[in-house]
Amino acid sequence: MIPFSINPLGVRSKIFKTRWNIGAGETIYLPLISTGTYDMLVNWGDGSNSTITSYTSNTHTYTNAGIYDITVQGTCSLWNFNDVATSKDKVTALLNWGDVGLTSMYNAFRACTNLIKIAPYAPKLATYSNCFWDCTSLSAIPAKLFYNNTAVTSFSFCFAGCTSLTAMPAGLFNHTTAVTTFYACFYNCTAITTIPANLFDYNTLVTSFVSCFSYCSSLTAIPAGLFAYNTLVTAFTHCFSNSTSLSAIPAGLFDKNTAVTLFNNCFQGCSSITAIPANLFDYNTLVTSFVSCFYGCAPVTTIPTGLFNNCTVVTSFAYCFFSCTSLSAIPAGLFTYNTAVTSYDTCFYGCTSLAGAAPELWNLNPEPSGTLCFYNDTGLTNYANIPANWK
Repeated sequence: MIPFSINPLGVRSKIFKTRWNIGAGETIYLPLISTGTYDMLVNWGDGSNSTITSYTSNTHTYTNAGIYDITVQGTCSLWNFNDVATSKDKVTALLNWGDVGLTSMYNAFRACTNLIKIAPYAPKLATYSNCFWDCTSLSAIPAKLFYNNTAVTSFSFCFAGCTSLTAMPAGLFNHTTAVTTFYACFYNCTAITTIPANLFDYNTLVTSFVSCFSYCSSLTAIPAGLFAYNTLVTAFTHCFSNSTSLSAIPAGLFDKNTAVTLFNNCFQGCSSITAIPANLFDYNTLVTSFVSCFYGCAPVTTIPTGLFNNCTVVTSFAYCFFSCTSLSAIPAGLFTYNTAVTSYDTCFYGCTSLAGAAPELWNLNPEPSGTLCFYNDTGLTNYANIPANWK
Protein backbone atom coordinates (compact mmCIF):
# COMPACT_ATOMS: atom_id res chain seq x y z
CA MET A 1 0.00 0.00 0.00
CA ILE A 2 1.26 3.50 -0.87
CA PRO A 3 1.74 5.45 2.40
CA PHE A 4 -0.03 8.71 3.15
CA SER A 5 0.00 11.31 5.89
CA ILE A 6 -2.63 13.60 7.35
CA ASN A 7 -2.04 17.35 7.56
CA PRO A 8 -3.57 19.62 10.25
CA LEU A 9 -6.68 20.29 8.14
CA GLY A 10 -7.43 16.60 7.90
CA VAL A 11 -6.41 16.21 4.25
CA ARG A 12 -4.76 12.96 3.34
CA SER A 13 -1.82 14.39 1.42
CA LYS A 14 -0.78 13.39 -2.09
CA ILE A 15 -3.26 10.57 -2.70
CA PHE A 16 -6.54 11.03 -4.57
CA LYS A 17 -8.78 8.13 -3.58
CA THR A 18 -12.11 6.92 -4.91
CA ARG A 19 -14.20 3.81 -4.22
CA TRP A 20 -15.78 1.74 -7.01
CA ASN A 21 -18.31 -1.10 -7.14
CA ILE A 22 -17.12 -3.33 -9.99
CA GLY A 23 -18.46 -6.52 -11.55
CA ALA A 24 -16.52 -9.68 -12.45
CA GLY A 25 -14.60 -9.33 -15.70
CA GLU A 26 -15.56 -5.68 -15.96
CA THR A 27 -13.34 -3.05 -17.54
CA ILE A 28 -13.52 0.41 -15.99
CA TYR A 29 -12.39 3.73 -17.40
CA LEU A 30 -10.86 6.54 -15.38
CA PRO A 31 -12.41 9.86 -16.50
CA LEU A 32 -9.30 11.34 -18.06
CA ILE A 33 -9.61 13.82 -20.93
CA SER A 34 -7.43 15.06 -23.76
CA THR A 35 -6.79 18.50 -22.28
CA GLY A 36 -5.44 17.10 -19.01
CA THR A 37 -1.88 16.51 -17.90
CA TYR A 38 -1.15 13.05 -16.51
CA ASP A 39 1.93 11.49 -14.92
CA MET A 40 0.57 9.32 -12.17
CA LEU A 41 0.81 6.02 -10.38
CA VAL A 42 -2.56 4.28 -10.09
CA ASN A 43 -3.18 1.55 -7.55
CA TRP A 44 -6.27 -0.29 -8.82
CA GLY A 45 -7.07 -1.83 -5.44
CA ASP A 46 -6.73 -5.40 -6.66
CA GLY A 47 -3.00 -5.70 -6.10
CA SER A 48 -1.97 -4.18 -9.43
CA ASN A 49 -0.52 -0.78 -10.32
CA SER A 50 -0.15 1.26 -13.51
CA THR A 51 1.86 4.31 -14.48
CA ILE A 52 -0.33 6.55 -16.63
CA THR A 53 1.04 9.41 -18.73
CA SER A 54 -1.73 9.72 -21.32
CA TYR A 55 -5.48 10.20 -21.06
CA THR A 56 -5.95 7.21 -23.38
CA SER A 57 -4.22 4.78 -20.99
CA ASN A 58 -7.13 4.87 -18.58
CA THR A 59 -8.62 1.37 -18.48
CA HIS A 60 -8.34 -1.61 -16.16
CA THR A 61 -10.11 -4.98 -16.12
CA TYR A 62 -11.03 -6.74 -12.89
CA THR A 63 -11.13 -10.50 -12.55
CA ASN A 64 -13.41 -10.60 -9.53
CA ALA A 65 -16.44 -8.57 -8.56
CA GLY A 66 -16.02 -6.38 -5.51
CA ILE A 67 -15.58 -3.00 -3.88
CA TYR A 68 -12.22 -1.51 -4.87
CA ASP A 69 -10.44 1.63 -3.66
CA ILE A 70 -8.51 3.20 -6.52
CA THR A 71 -5.73 5.58 -5.55
CA VAL A 72 -3.90 8.11 -7.69
CA GLN A 73 -0.53 9.59 -6.81
CA GLY A 74 1.46 12.02 -8.94
CA THR A 75 -0.07 14.42 -11.48
CA CYS A 76 -3.72 14.22 -12.57
CA SER A 77 -4.80 17.69 -13.65
CA LEU A 78 -8.34 16.90 -14.88
CA TRP A 79 -10.90 14.32 -13.73
CA ASN A 80 -14.04 14.72 -15.78
CA PHE A 81 -16.94 12.27 -16.00
CA ASN A 82 -19.08 14.88 -17.77
CA ASP A 83 -22.27 12.82 -17.69
CA VAL A 84 -21.43 10.55 -20.63
CA ALA A 85 -18.14 8.98 -19.51
CA THR A 86 -18.17 5.19 -19.25
CA SER A 87 -17.99 3.81 -15.68
CA LYS A 88 -19.56 6.86 -14.01
CA ASP A 89 -22.15 4.64 -12.31
CA LYS A 90 -19.40 2.52 -10.69
CA VAL A 91 -18.06 5.25 -8.37
CA THR A 92 -19.60 5.13 -4.88
CA ALA A 93 -17.32 7.40 -2.83
CA LEU A 94 -14.73 10.13 -3.03
CA LEU A 95 -12.61 9.17 -0.02
CA ASN A 96 -9.76 11.66 -0.27
CA TRP A 97 -9.03 14.65 -2.48
CA GLY A 98 -5.27 14.48 -1.92
CA ASP A 99 -2.84 16.64 -3.87
CA VAL A 100 -2.47 15.49 -7.46
CA GLY A 101 -2.45 18.84 -9.25
CA LEU A 102 -6.15 19.08 -10.07
CA THR A 103 -6.81 22.35 -11.90
CA SER A 104 -10.62 22.25 -12.19
CA MET A 105 -13.58 20.32 -10.86
CA TYR A 106 -15.77 21.20 -13.84
CA ASN A 107 -17.97 18.14 -14.54
CA ALA A 108 -15.67 16.08 -12.30
CA PHE A 109 -18.31 13.70 -10.91
CA ARG A 110 -21.25 14.68 -13.06
CA ALA A 111 -23.95 11.97 -13.21
CA CYS A 112 -22.09 9.59 -10.92
CA THR A 113 -25.49 8.33 -9.89
CA ASN A 114 -24.23 5.93 -7.20
CA LEU A 115 -21.89 8.37 -5.46
CA ILE A 116 -22.96 8.44 -1.81
CA LYS A 117 -19.99 10.01 -0.02
CA ILE A 118 -17.69 13.00 -0.52
CA ALA A 119 -14.57 13.71 1.52
CA PRO A 120 -14.14 17.18 3.08
CA TYR A 121 -11.41 19.69 2.25
CA ALA A 122 -11.70 19.89 -1.52
CA PRO A 123 -8.70 21.53 -3.23
CA LYS A 124 -8.43 25.26 -3.76
CA LEU A 125 -9.62 25.74 -7.35
CA ALA A 126 -11.38 28.43 -9.38
CA THR A 127 -14.45 26.43 -10.35
CA TYR A 128 -16.68 23.70 -9.02
CA SER A 129 -19.25 24.20 -11.77
CA ASN A 130 -21.22 21.04 -12.61
CA CYS A 131 -19.03 19.09 -10.17
CA PHE A 132 -21.73 16.88 -8.60
CA TRP A 133 -24.55 17.56 -11.06
CA ASP A 134 -27.02 14.65 -11.11
CA CYS A 135 -25.29 12.67 -8.36
CA THR A 136 -28.72 11.38 -7.47
CA SER A 137 -27.66 9.12 -4.57
CA LEU A 138 -25.71 11.79 -2.70
CA SER A 139 -27.64 12.51 0.51
CA ALA A 140 -25.19 14.66 2.49
CA ILE A 141 -22.57 17.37 1.94
CA PRO A 142 -19.59 17.54 4.34
CA ALA A 143 -19.65 20.74 6.40
CA LYS A 144 -16.02 21.48 5.52
CA LEU A 145 -16.17 20.47 1.87
CA PHE A 146 -15.12 23.93 0.67
CA TYR A 147 -13.07 24.94 3.71
CA ASN A 148 -9.97 25.61 1.54
CA ASN A 149 -11.70 27.32 -1.37
CA THR A 150 -10.92 30.99 -1.05
CA ALA A 151 -10.24 31.16 -4.81
CA VAL A 152 -13.41 29.59 -6.21
CA THR A 153 -15.55 31.93 -8.31
CA SER A 154 -18.25 29.59 -9.63
CA PHE A 155 -20.62 27.03 -8.11
CA SER A 156 -22.87 26.91 -11.18
CA PHE A 157 -24.86 23.63 -11.22
CA CYS A 158 -22.54 22.29 -8.52
CA PHE A 159 -25.22 20.18 -6.79
CA ALA A 160 -27.95 20.47 -9.43
CA GLY A 161 -30.08 17.35 -9.68
CA CYS A 162 -28.83 15.85 -6.41
CA THR A 163 -32.30 14.59 -5.70
CA SER A 164 -31.39 12.75 -2.48
CA LEU A 165 -29.97 15.82 -0.73
CA THR A 166 -32.26 16.85 2.12
CA ALA A 167 -30.17 19.68 3.57
CA MET A 168 -27.01 21.71 3.21
CA PRO A 169 -24.62 22.42 6.10
CA ALA A 170 -24.64 25.81 7.78
CA GLY A 171 -21.34 27.46 6.94
CA LEU A 172 -20.87 25.46 3.73
CA PHE A 173 -19.76 28.57 1.81
CA ASN A 174 -18.20 30.57 4.66
CA HIS A 175 -14.70 30.35 3.18
CA THR A 176 -15.63 30.83 -0.48
CA THR A 177 -15.30 34.58 -0.30
CA ALA A 178 -14.39 35.07 -3.99
CA VAL A 179 -17.42 33.33 -5.50
CA THR A 180 -19.42 35.40 -7.98
CA THR A 181 -22.12 32.98 -9.11
CA PHE A 182 -24.44 30.38 -7.61
CA TYR A 183 -26.20 29.88 -10.93
CA ALA A 184 -28.43 26.77 -10.58
CA CYS A 185 -26.29 25.55 -7.68
CA PHE A 186 -29.15 23.56 -6.09
CA TYR A 187 -31.37 23.35 -9.15
CA ASN A 188 -33.77 20.39 -8.99
CA CYS A 189 -32.66 19.30 -5.52
CA THR A 190 -36.14 18.01 -4.95
CA ALA A 191 -35.62 16.68 -1.39
CA ILE A 192 -34.12 19.81 0.20
CA THR A 193 -36.57 21.18 2.78
CA THR A 194 -34.67 24.05 4.41
CA ILE A 195 -31.94 26.59 3.72
CA PRO A 196 -29.54 27.64 6.52
CA ALA A 197 -30.22 31.25 7.49
CA ASN A 198 -26.64 32.45 6.99
CA LEU A 199 -25.71 30.29 3.99
CA PHE A 200 -24.47 33.18 1.83
CA ASP A 201 -23.33 35.68 4.47
CA TYR A 202 -19.66 35.56 3.41
CA ASN A 203 -20.26 35.59 -0.34
CA THR A 204 -20.27 39.34 -0.78
CA LEU A 205 -19.04 39.31 -4.41
CA VAL A 206 -21.93 37.24 -5.80
CA THR A 207 -23.71 38.76 -8.78
CA SER A 208 -26.04 35.90 -9.74
CA PHE A 209 -28.51 33.62 -7.98
CA VAL A 210 -30.17 32.67 -11.25
CA SER A 211 -32.06 29.35 -10.84
CA CYS A 212 -30.24 28.71 -7.56
CA PHE A 213 -33.21 26.93 -5.89
CA SER A 214 -35.34 26.34 -8.97
CA TYR A 215 -37.39 23.13 -8.80
CA CYS A 216 -36.57 22.57 -5.12
CA SER A 217 -40.04 21.18 -4.77
CA SER A 218 -39.77 20.22 -1.07
CA LEU A 219 -38.39 23.57 0.09
CA THR A 220 -40.87 25.01 2.57
CA ALA A 221 -39.35 28.33 3.65
CA ILE A 222 -36.87 31.06 2.73
CA PRO A 223 -34.82 32.61 5.58
CA ALA A 224 -35.63 36.31 5.91
CA GLY A 225 -32.03 37.53 5.65
CA LEU A 226 -30.80 34.97 3.13
CA PHE A 227 -29.42 37.59 0.71
CA ALA A 228 -28.66 40.37 3.20
CA TYR A 229 -24.91 40.42 2.45
CA ASN A 230 -25.11 39.89 -1.31
CA THR A 231 -25.34 43.53 -2.29
CA LEU A 232 -23.82 43.10 -5.77
CA VAL A 233 -26.44 40.67 -7.08
CA THR A 234 -27.93 41.72 -10.40
CA ALA A 235 -30.16 38.73 -11.19
CA PHE A 236 -32.65 36.57 -9.28
CA THR A 237 -34.07 35.12 -12.49
CA HIS A 238 -35.78 31.75 -11.78
CA CYS A 239 -34.23 31.79 -8.29
CA PHE A 240 -37.14 29.93 -6.62
CA SER A 241 -39.17 28.97 -9.67
CA ASN A 242 -41.25 25.80 -9.33
CA SER A 243 -40.40 25.39 -5.66
CA THR A 244 -43.92 24.21 -5.19
CA SER A 245 -43.89 23.75 -1.38
CA LEU A 246 -42.89 27.35 -0.62
CA SER A 247 -45.79 28.99 1.17
CA ALA A 248 -44.41 32.45 1.95
CA ILE A 249 -42.02 35.16 0.79
CA PRO A 250 -40.27 36.90 3.70
CA ALA A 251 -40.79 40.64 4.01
CA GLY A 252 -37.54 42.45 3.25
CA LEU A 253 -36.04 39.49 1.39
CA PHE A 254 -34.47 41.74 -1.26
CA ASP A 255 -33.98 44.93 0.77
CA LYS A 256 -30.17 44.86 0.50
CA ASN A 257 -30.03 43.85 -3.16
CA THR A 258 -30.12 47.33 -4.63
CA ALA A 259 -28.16 46.36 -7.79
CA VAL A 260 -30.76 43.86 -9.04
CA THR A 261 -32.02 44.38 -12.58
CA LEU A 262 -33.86 41.10 -13.19
CA PHE A 263 -36.61 39.30 -11.27
CA ASN A 264 -37.72 37.30 -14.31
CA ASN A 265 -39.52 34.08 -13.29
CA CYS A 266 -38.28 34.48 -9.71
CA PHE A 267 -41.34 32.83 -8.12
CA GLN A 268 -42.83 31.27 -11.24
CA GLY A 269 -44.72 28.09 -10.43
CA CYS A 270 -44.52 28.56 -6.66
CA SER A 271 -48.02 27.22 -6.41
CA SER A 272 -48.26 27.30 -2.59
CA ILE A 273 -47.36 30.97 -2.06
CA THR A 274 -50.40 32.78 -0.68
CA ALA A 275 -49.24 36.41 -0.35
CA ILE A 276 -46.79 39.00 -1.64
CA PRO A 277 -45.17 41.25 1.02
CA ALA A 278 -46.17 44.90 0.65
CA ASN A 279 -42.67 46.37 0.39
CA LEU A 280 -40.93 43.47 -1.35
CA PHE A 281 -39.33 45.59 -4.09
CA ASP A 282 -39.02 48.98 -2.38
CA TYR A 283 -35.21 49.03 -2.63
CA ASN A 284 -34.85 47.48 -6.07
CA THR A 285 -34.90 50.68 -8.07
CA LEU A 286 -32.78 49.39 -10.96
CA VAL A 287 -35.06 46.51 -11.95
CA THR A 288 -35.85 46.44 -15.65
CA SER A 289 -37.92 43.26 -15.87
CA PHE A 290 -40.54 41.36 -13.89
CA VAL A 291 -41.31 38.93 -16.73
CA SER A 292 -43.18 35.90 -15.30
CA CYS A 293 -42.17 36.89 -11.76
CA PHE A 294 -45.34 35.47 -10.12
CA TYR A 295 -46.50 33.31 -13.01
CA GLY A 296 -48.71 30.50 -11.71
CA CYS A 297 -48.81 31.60 -8.05
CA ALA A 298 -52.42 30.51 -7.95
CA PRO A 299 -53.24 31.04 -4.24
CA VAL A 300 -52.19 34.73 -4.18
CA THR A 301 -55.36 36.77 -3.67
CA THR A 302 -54.09 40.36 -3.55
CA ILE A 303 -51.37 42.56 -4.99
CA PRO A 304 -50.08 45.14 -2.49
CA THR A 305 -50.83 48.72 -3.47
CA GLY A 306 -47.56 50.40 -4.40
CA LEU A 307 -45.69 47.10 -4.94
CA PHE A 308 -43.82 48.53 -7.93
CA ASN A 309 -43.79 52.24 -7.01
CA ASN A 310 -40.01 52.47 -6.71
CA CYS A 311 -39.24 50.33 -9.77
CA THR A 312 -39.37 53.24 -12.17
CA VAL A 313 -37.13 51.85 -14.93
CA VAL A 314 -39.04 48.59 -15.51
CA THR A 315 -39.66 47.90 -19.18
CA SER A 316 -41.61 44.63 -19.00
CA PHE A 317 -44.35 43.04 -16.89
CA ALA A 318 -45.05 40.36 -19.51
CA TYR A 319 -46.55 37.22 -17.93
CA CYS A 320 -45.97 38.73 -14.46
CA PHE A 321 -49.24 37.46 -12.90
CA PHE A 322 -50.09 34.92 -15.58
CA SER A 323 -52.61 32.36 -14.27
CA CYS A 324 -52.77 33.77 -10.74
CA THR A 325 -56.27 32.41 -10.59
CA SER A 326 -57.15 33.65 -7.07
CA LEU A 327 -56.30 37.33 -7.62
CA SER A 328 -59.37 39.33 -6.72
CA ALA A 329 -58.45 42.82 -7.93
CA ILE A 330 -55.78 45.01 -9.50
CA PRO A 331 -54.98 47.94 -7.17
CA ALA A 332 -55.65 51.37 -8.60
CA GLY A 333 -52.41 53.03 -9.62
CA LEU A 334 -50.40 49.79 -9.51
CA PHE A 335 -48.32 50.84 -12.51
CA THR A 336 -48.50 54.64 -12.12
CA TYR A 337 -44.75 55.06 -11.63
CA ASN A 338 -43.68 52.49 -14.23
CA THR A 339 -43.62 54.88 -17.15
CA ALA A 340 -40.85 53.07 -19.07
CA VAL A 341 -42.86 49.86 -19.58
CA THR A 342 -43.14 48.68 -23.16
CA SER A 343 -44.81 45.31 -22.57
CA TYR A 344 -47.75 44.08 -20.51
CA ASP A 345 -48.20 41.05 -22.74
CA THR A 346 -50.24 38.31 -20.97
CA CYS A 347 -49.58 40.07 -17.64
CA PHE A 348 -52.95 39.03 -16.10
CA TYR A 349 -53.72 36.22 -18.55
CA GLY A 350 -56.15 33.74 -16.99
CA CYS A 351 -56.62 35.60 -13.69
CA THR A 352 -60.19 34.43 -13.71
CA SER A 353 -61.13 35.69 -10.21
CA LEU A 354 -60.38 39.33 -10.97
CA ALA A 355 -63.17 41.80 -10.20
CA GLY A 356 -63.28 45.58 -10.27
CA ALA A 357 -61.78 47.63 -13.06
CA ALA A 358 -58.71 46.87 -15.15
CA PRO A 359 -56.21 49.75 -15.44
CA GLU A 360 -56.61 51.42 -18.82
CA LEU A 361 -53.04 50.75 -19.89
CA TRP A 362 -54.07 50.80 -23.54
CA ASN A 363 -54.70 54.54 -23.25
CA LEU A 364 -51.07 55.31 -22.40
CA ASN A 365 -49.11 57.35 -24.93
CA PRO A 366 -47.22 55.71 -26.46
CA GLU A 367 -49.32 52.59 -26.03
CA PRO A 368 -47.32 49.65 -24.70
CA SER A 369 -47.74 46.16 -26.07
CA GLY A 370 -50.59 44.39 -24.27
CA THR A 371 -51.26 41.22 -26.22
CA LEU A 372 -53.69 39.01 -24.24
CA CYS A 373 -52.96 40.99 -21.07
CA PHE A 374 -56.47 40.41 -19.66
CA TYR A 375 -57.28 37.18 -21.48
CA ASN A 376 -60.39 35.47 -20.04
CA ASP A 377 -60.61 37.92 -17.10
CA THR A 378 -64.30 38.28 -17.73
CA GLY A 379 -65.15 39.39 -14.18
CA LEU A 380 -63.54 42.80 -14.71
CA THR A 381 -66.18 45.51 -14.69
CA ASN A 382 -64.72 47.19 -17.77
CA TYR A 383 -63.94 43.96 -19.63
CA ALA A 384 -66.19 44.96 -22.52
CA ASN A 385 -64.20 48.15 -23.01
CA ILE A 386 -60.80 46.45 -23.17
CA PRO A 387 -59.43 46.48 -26.74
CA ALA A 388 -59.59 43.14 -28.49
CA ASN A 389 -55.83 42.74 -28.69
CA TRP A 390 -55.56 43.21 -24.92
CA LYS A 391 -57.90 40.35 -24.05
